[in-house]
Parts: sequence; C-alpha cells; structure tokens
Amino acid sequence: MNDSRAVLKGKEDDTVVVGTVTKAHGLRGEIKVKPTGPDATNLRHVQRLWVGRNGYEGEWLLVEQTARFGSDVLVKLKGVDSRDRAESMRGSVLKIPKQECRALPPDSYYTFDLVGLNVETRDGRSIGTVRDVLNLPAQTVLVIETSGGEILIPAVKQFVKSIDMASHTILIEPIEGMLDGHDH
Repeated sequence: MNDSRAVLKGKEDDTVVVGTVTKAHGLRGEIKVKPTGPDATNLRHVQRLWVGRNGYEGEWLLVEQTARFGSDVLVKLKGVDSRDRAESMRGSVLKIPKQECRALPPDSYYTFDLVGLNVETRDGRSIGTVRDVLNLPAQTVLVIETSGGEILIPAVKQFVKSIDMASHTILIEPIEGMLDGHDH
C-alpha cells in the first residue's frame, strides 16, 4: 500500500492522549503540539500517532521527525506536506498505543493507570472510584465518582498518601469538609 496516510493496525481505544495540535508551523506541513502533562517524552520518541478529534474519526500517521520547541514539540507527519493540511489538524488530539508509553520513574503514573482505582481513606472508609484525572495548570486533580456524586481531590502528597496498583487502591487523607456528603 503506497498511501502515506494508511491506517495502521491498532484500535483507538487502546491508546492514550500525548498531545494536542495547536497550529501549523512553517510551510512544509509541520504541526506544533502541546504535550499532555509535563513530560513530552512519549511524544518525542514515537513512530506513529493517531490523529483525530474526540468523538470523530481519526487516522494513524507515521512520524517522520520531532523536535523540542520550547515547552511544545514540532512534529512532521508522513503525508502532511503543506501548511494547509497541517492547519486542518488544529485542535486534533494525538494518541499512541498504551503499550508504547515509556517507563516512568517510581511513584509516577499515567492517567490511564489511575482511572478505575478505588479510593479509600487511611482509616478504611470507601470513598469511590477514580473516573478521570484532570491535568490543570496548578496541579493534577482526581475526579472521584461517589455514591453521592462527584468530588475533586488534588493529587498532591498532602491528600494522596499512597497508590497501590496491586490492590487497585488509592489511600487519601482528606481535610475537614472535603468529603462532606460523599463518603459512606
């Protein structure tokens, strides 16, 4: 198959978001990408990316080249050879297969590792389950689904005391009022 935009094997739901296209860069089809999270390592060392918009079709494209550009990354994709084509990707998310994620240092986790974990207090009270993880400018926040609704807990050492992947549990130490109406 000679089509440079050929769909590569792999399902989009087995992927993790590594960045968002912010704009075209230059005239040869490069895109400027804002990496998801503070580390651009996954984005800088990949051979293929799923490019699409959430809820819409996307496609796997081969990566020709990447380069650091301040806190962003410039990416050249095979088959994207014009500024217009690159600009049409503005707002698209870039994903890679989960199994291609680079190893993290100890006590570091990917968002997809935390989603679905049970959340308990240190004294054994079950709070709920991690539904999402928000990477906000000030800090990362855990979105916990509880029987009483949703609560947000900053993922900082003051509140998150341990993450045990073997038992699928996050232990927290909430401050007064943090769990009002949500713990059981």
